[in-house]
Amino acid sequence: MKKSTEFIVNKVKEYYKIPSLSYQEKEFLDYLRRDFPIKNYTLVDLGDALLYTCKRKSPWLVLAHTDRIPVRPIDFDTIGDITLKGQTDNIISVAILRYLAEKNVPINFLLTTKEEVLQSCNQIREAVSRFNDEIYVLDMDIDVSQDYSEIDRGAISLRDRDCSAVYDKDLVQMVRERCANNDVDYITKDGDWLVCQIGTTLAGEGMHKEGLLKNPEIRGMYFGLPIWDYHSNHEQISLRCVDNAVKFFMTLKKGRK
Repeated sequence: MKKSTEFIVNKVKEYYKIPSLSYQEKEFLDYLRRDFPIKNYTLVDLGDALLYTCKRKSPWLVLAHTDRIPVRPIDFDTIGDITLKGQTDNIISVAILRYLAEKNVPINFLLTTKEEVLQSCNQIREAVSRFNDEIYVLDMDIDVSQDYSEIDRGAISLRDRDCSAVYDKDLVQMVRERCANNDVDYITKDGDWLVCQIGTTLAGEGMHKEGLLKNPEIRGMYFGLPIWDYHSNHEQISLRCVDNAVKFFMTLKKGRK
């Protein structure tokens, strides 16, 4: 197992011990205030959410959500150093951001609350309003898979829409090209999906009937981590997918296109 993946898996196990159900995330947020390194970041406490702005100017804002649904406890298990089994939603995204902060990757990131009950839209809008220049919003979250071969492949999922909105087409294309140019394995899913927070946030900006934004203030898309057995205590995610997510964000540190 790569050191980066091992770090992230250990963080998932650490974070899982801290309760963080929707409307009850305060203990976890307090923990993350202490746990995230802030040497190269400035913390903006939004009350219900934590916004870390990179001291190096960056056009990227990456979201991770801190709440999760109640399931009976289960120990995490790594299957052949390839698959992580347990409750990974939403803490796998938080753990990935924690690693990226450790490595000083030049991104801004937002830790939201109440995502599972679709009430983090205002937190996203508030965070985006803090930036004067154009910002690209990536909602890094699990992607529900109906085909286990997607999990086995270990690619990240780059959709162009969900049930609420069509994402920024230029941004989707930019991210896909960055993956292709840097050997980051990804799959495309150009169909509708269930409701997610970046979609509902974009929809709130006002939509044409074709699903395209009218003068959007937010340029955003979903950055998916495919999992199996969604919303259970035995979800499965490929650690190769985690590696691909890290690899993508590392291209931002190295200035690649």
